[in-house]
Amino acid sequence: MTNATAQAVRPNYKILGMPFSSWLFFLFPMRWFAGIRIKPAQLDRAVLERLSGGRPIVFVMERFQLLDLCILNIVLRRFGVAPVKREARSNSFLDVAFLAIRMQVLRIHGLERRDTFSEYLDDILKNDLRVKEVGICLLPVSVFWSRGAERPDRNILIRGLFPDDGNANFLQKILLFISHRGNVDIHFGNPHIVTTESLPELSAPAVPGANSEAVQDVAGVELSSRDRALRYRRVLAAELNRERTAALGPTLYDFSAVANWILGDAETEKMIAAAPSPKRAQKRAYAYLREIAASYNYTTIRALEAALDFVWTRIFKGVRVRNFAAVREVARTGRILWMPCHRSHLDYLLLSYLVRKEGLVCPHIAAGVNLSFWPAGPILRRGGAFFMRRSFSGNKLYTRIFTTYVDYLMHNGYPIEFFHEGGRSRIGKLMTPRYGLTSICVRSVLRRKAAATYVVPVFVGYDKVMEDDAYAREVSGAKKHNESVWQLLRSVRYLFSNYGRVDVSFGTPIHFGDFWKDYVVRHESMGQVLWSSQDESSRAGIAALEDSIDTRHPMVQSFVESLGLRVNEGINAAAVASGTSIMAVVVLALRGEALDASTLAVRFEHAAWMVDTIGRELGWKISNSFSAVDDGYAFADAPQLHDSDQHVVTSVIQTQEALAAFRETLESCLGWGFLTKVDNEPSESSAAGLVKSDNDGGIHDTFRYRRSDSKFLNLYWYRGTVFHIFAIPGIIGKILQKYRDKGSDSVPYSALLAAFDAVRLVWKLELFWPRDVPSEKLLDAGISLLQGLGVASRNEGLVSILRSDDVPGSLDFVAGIIQTEKEIYGLLLAAAIKLSESKGSFRRDELIQHAYALHRGAFLRSLVSTPASLTHVYGGRSFDALVNVAVFVPRPGNTYRMSFGALQTHIEFFDISELNKVHV
Repeated sequence: MTNATAQAVRPNYKILGMPFSSWLFFLFPMRWFAGIRIKPAQLDRAVLERLSGGRPIVFVMERFQLLDLCILNIVLRRFGVAPVKREARSNSFLDVAFLAIRMQVLRIHGLERRDTFSEYLDDILKNDLRVKEVGICLLPVSVFWSRGAERPDRNILIRGLFPDDGNANFLQKILLFISHRGNVDIHFGNPHIVTTESLPELSAPAVPGANSEAVQDVAGVELSSRDRALRYRRVLAAELNRERTAALGPTLYDFSAVANWILGDAETEKMIAAAPSPKRAQKRAYAYLREIAASYNYTTIRALEAALDFVWTRIFKGVRVRNFAAVREVARTGRILWMPCHRSHLDYLLLSYLVRKEGLVCPHIAAGVNLSFWPAGPILRRGGAFFMRRSFSGNKLYTRIFTTYVDYLMHNGYPIEFFHEGGRSRIGKLMTPRYGLTSICVRSVLRRKAAATYVVPVFVGYDKVMEDDAYAREVSGAKKHNESVWQLLRSVRYLFSNYGRVDVSFGTPIHFGDFWKDYVVRHESMGQVLWSSQDESSRAGIAALEDSIDTRHPMVQSFVESLGLRVNEGINAAAVASGTSIMAVVVLALRGEALDASTLAVRFEHAAWMVDTIGRELGWKISNSFSAVDDGYAFADAPQLHDSDQHVVTSVIQTQEALAAFRETLESCLGWGFLTKVDNEPSESSAAGLVKSDNDGGIHDTFRYRRSDSKFLNLYWYRGTVFHIFAIPGIIGKILQKYRDKGSDSVPYSALLAAFDAVRLVWKLELFWPRDVPSEKLLDAGISLLQGLGVASRNEGLVSILRSDDVPGSLDFVAGIIQTEKEIYGLLLAAAIKLSESKGSFRRDELIQHAYALHRGAFLRSLVSTPASLTHVYGGRSFDALVNVAVFVPRPGNTYRMSFGALQTHIEFFDISELNKVHV
């Protein structure tokens, strides 16, 4: 290195004239008190080496601050990695070093600011031999001493002592460290491998000043090593800024500022001015906003986090997170709409809790106004909840205030969470989306042309949901109880219960801009154009849309519906089958038969194996809850069961892990009353009433088990959460079963595909399978499952039923998975035929009531195995599905007629001819 170069890269990381490494003694007292939360949570030494590819690592921070370096070194010591004691200079460090994007160092002669990052990196690019051979890794790191968003309205003294903009000085960080009880967050970003020819992606033009040591840019502009260093600086600075925004969120404003923004909206002012009494309308608008708006408070968020740490470890055995890596990435680059399924009141708290634990800002949550009662309402409001009425009932002013408030949240970059199903599912399955709030969000995105908005589907699954008894009563006809203080007090008893685990799985994020473009291209290919004068610009994406776009256009509403269905598909493609749901599938498929423990264990293992195999065959993110948490982490980690590392499974292999999962699930289901014992005399090996195993791992128990008559509706709820997974082999099994009953041992693949596709069309809203997955792929996956179970084989265009002693039982078990839906749809169609023959048309309620009476008669004659009460549970849903496929055709006067042409495809599968013989 020349003297000039040495002078240029003279060490600058000093404090009061001393190298920063001399001040790292602060590390020793801090490491005993620091509670450091690392993101991503699965990061360790092995992951760090994989990210860097074994190259030397230069940790890049936004600013040079001693305490941040201390936290980084504490983490590295825990990983068994050498701590950072040097700044990054060419050929002067071995494994790790440090660089800061911005320098503001207190020296003896005062503050000094310099761009040392570019100077040092320029030196490394030109002179470090490793850059020319293997490269080095630049790894951005962010340290957060507080996770509170900036609030301009805070007291100036409080802001001075406890700043919330992420730029605290040494003394302020000490105070934050004490006030947060030593809790600090450290986030590691994406690695950047630097070689002699590498260049980060950057849309902005290259910096000028190329010289003789230049390289060729991808755009044809030659860049010197200095220019490349400046470009790396810009890229890393932007990445660190996005990380801070994702973790802290945008600036929060007090209610008066929000009110001025919303009530000062031109359309709102126009509506108020047009009212008969503008002054009263103004007061009403202000009252509506008070009723709606959240009062987001960081202190409340911290208190709720501490309380929920207790809840998830006291009521539940822990929470397991899956598939979060992709979500973390998009959170840095765009705005997020969280759209989870809705299974329990705890969903409101659960997702916000997990998002915060994962290092992202808690979202604002759309909650029903029924939850705004005291004291829950004020707490939820401070936790980020904003409240909406169940029905706007033509109240145009309320609609305008609510719509403008949501637009305000999205305009300012606040992430939003809402349940697009409109309410909790009483049957476990996903409900048909309600499009009101989705439509408001879509219109806001289109107006602002915010293409970098991501919609994240979220699956939430419980081993046991608190409300399952209430759901069973409600689907049986009981009235839903309104939420109240009394219910809140009664819920305290849950603190002394054990409800197993909770699994949260994140679906693939949906990029709004890409989804819009695909939607437009797809419809234009069918001859439909959104706007006749804008067909070309609409193809170019949201950015090309005119400002005067009419968001009330029918095609926009069609887009909203398409997005809602896509979210449901994303949720189902990321489902996790809990032990309870697998047990419910098994027990209900066997139609109330009493089974010994060994047989029940085998069927349980078959069902769990089917879930994981379907996930691998189709590339979905589904899994059973006993699988390892591969892309996330578990709170209050319980012992986890790991799948085999095989990528292709051709048959079911009994494992100790599966038996352990079965024993745990059986004990839980007995404790919760979902299963009952049939035998009265236990064996010596099972005196405690639990399934035991010998040293060989087999099941040895004389008890027999069957579903509980008092809680069988509860089991249907858990079965509903995973019905879409098991329906794939179930439909195929039912078709094969029908061919077997006719005396045929084989089915042409083409006939099987046609029958499968017909059922998929009818059950589209029962299954919510991803539309981009063709029926052939689903059918092939299902056939592979039956091959693994030893039930069927495929050869030369035929699917054959294998001959063995166990095949009839296995085939009946698989076909029995969908027996309930097959019977209810068949009964509804049979009732519609009878009413059509006698009256010519029918009403919805009339048909469901007639189907219920027919169901009772068929059940008494043993023509169906499903209890008649389930017609009331699923009848309305089945009716809507048959309307969607034009089997039931609307007529004037709110009546319907049967389309016998559309019916022909479904007569055989649903056994309509047999059910038609039943007389009511």
